[in-house]
Amino acid sequence: MIKTSRKASARKQGERGPAMSGSEILVACLEREGVDTIFAYPGGASMEIHQALTRSKIRTVLPRHEQVGAFAACGYARATGLAGV
Repeated sequence: MIKTSRKASARKQGERGPAMSGSEILVACLEREGVDTIFAYPGGASMEIHQALTRSKIRTVLPRHEQVGAFAACGYARATGLAGV
């Protein structure tokens, strides 16, 4: 039986930041990767992500159809050399 002290286990934990939801983590990761424009088709399942995007500096382009969003992201990537999201 191996015993560990509380001090040893406390040192192993990393630095903690503020509590974030999954959508806030996703948007923070996109910002960290340098994404400035996203092509997003809103829907019931993705509303939390869209709400998090409204609190971000990322520009959101709303296409009329999901397939158009994919084509627009591809064209954006080809034209700018940046990631098309």
